[in-house]
Amino acid sequence: MNFDSLNKILLAVMVIISFLLVIGEPSIVKVLLLIGSLSSIYNLFTIRTKHNKKALNK
Repeated sequence: MNFDSLNKILLAVMVIISFLLVIGEPSIVKVLLLIGSLSSIYNLFTIRTKHNKKALNK
């Protein structure tokens, strides 16, 4: 198991936990945790596509 797949698994677990926390008792900190985890997943995929485009251009 490489670092990239481990990173994706940890991000998925973080999103699930934060989503369940927000459903249980929403507060501003829990909502911010959910937004932060979703934005980190978005950044992970956008960086990957930029890297793939650079690799294809070489």
